[in-house]
Amino acid sequence: MDYKELSCHFSYLSQDVGFTLLGYSDQPKAFDNFVAMYERDELKLRITRDRSQIFIAFSTDGKKWIDKEKILDIQGVSRDRFPTTDLGLWDGYDIT
Repeated sequence: MDYKELSCHFSYLSQDVGFTLLGYSDQPKAFDNFVAMYERDELKLRITRDRSQIFIAFSTDGKKWIDKEKILDIQGVSRDRFPTTDLGLWDGYDIT
């Protein structure tokens, strides 16, 4: 994924939520991997693509990162996944 594609998928973070893109790296370029860092006030957001998987983590100090899964658990969002109708993929979370 190049910077232009990143902007296409995640531009809402800047436009709608107020985050600022601090940095972007696509090195090494294998598997379209990238790391993008965003910041809003004291909250930092790290989006990592590793072998076609997207990982999102949050931090308030830039050192200790908390995976979005833990935050969803705290908010009462079930981590149960539901199969989609195509290709046997899994998608979605269910609000408890």
